[in-house]
Parts: sequence; structure tokens; C-alpha cells
Amino acid sequence: MAVEIIKKVEIAQYKMQNITHQETLRIGSGQANVALRLLPFINKLNNKYPNMQLELYADANPQILEKLLDYKLDIAFLTGAPTHKDLMILNSFDDDLYMVEPKKEEYNNCLFGYKKDSTHYKFLVEYEKNRGNENFKTIFIENYEVMLGCVKNGMGKAYLSKRIIDKYGYSNNLILTKLPNGMTPKV
Repeated sequence: MAVEIIKKVEIAQYKMQNITHQETLRIGSGQANVALRLLPFINKLNNKYPNMQLELYADANPQILEKLLDYKLDIAFLTGAPTHKDLMILNSFDDDLYMVEPKKEEYNNCLFGYKKDSTHYKFLVEYEKNRGNENFKTIFIENYEVMLGCVKNGMGKAYLSKRIIDKYGYSNNLILTKLPNGMTPKV
């Protein structure tokens, strides 16, 4: 199987190198991967294949996976480890994920998530429920910088990549807690 996968990747790379006319590449990604990985990837594609048109679809993981399996996307950045027979994983990344809380001793029992279907939000909900916290409120904010600012100001907690926390300069302004290994999603 590994040889077959390598051959498919080589064929795809060969076809990409020999594009002589304008093509379209449809890319899907969850928001965390957009913030961390997608822009450098798009930049590399634009430099290597200047005639290729790129289309970007950013959404929650389940919607991106559905579009990928419906052949509405050509490639996707997904959180987790999808195991569908029609998918080929080209690369995987391990993100350093943390629960972030304000430095205030008491703060609102609220969980922040990017979207309801966000993998990181779902993990935080599971973690809190396993700890016996069932009475939390939820706020969805589709902007990581705003989410981190709300956490810093005592409005609740979130579960995010350390790279996102660092990107917006919040590492020293929040309490960062590494959750148990069994609860940490792969990206």
C-alpha cells in the first residue's frame, strides 16, 4: 500500500509540474489550520504554479471532510485522523494544544469555541464534562484574537494551539494547561 501511495503522490507531483494551462485547485481547511498552515502553503503554490487558480473553503472539520468526500475539494487540511478509504493522508502535524484560562482566580463558567463543530471545542466540552462541569455556557467567536482577548478578561476558557496563542501574543497573559494525552486531538 505504501508503494501505491508514493506512486500516486509522484504522479500528482508530475502532473502539477507539467501544467501548461490554467487549472483550479480547490483547498479546504478548518480555521485553526488556516491560521497556522494554509497561508504558507498557498504562497508556495502561487510561487511554483503561478497560472493555477486557487479556491479556498474554510469551515469546521465535518463540513470540510464532507466536501472532500463529495469531490468538491481537491485537498484539505483536517484536524484529527480521518480513516476513509477514499482519503490519502499526505502529511500530518502534531500541534501543541492547551486549555487557556484567564489569570483571574474566578472567572465565568463559559467555554469559547470557533464553531459548534470545531474539533478543539468538542474536546474542551468533553474534558469539562469528564471533570463534572455540566453547567457551562458557550460562546462561539470566529476570530482567535478576539477569543483570546475574551479569555484574558475573565469571560471563560478555550482550547487552542500554542502557535495561535503565541501568534497573537497571549502566552504570558493566560494560564496554559496541557490536557491529558488521551484527550488531545491530532491535526
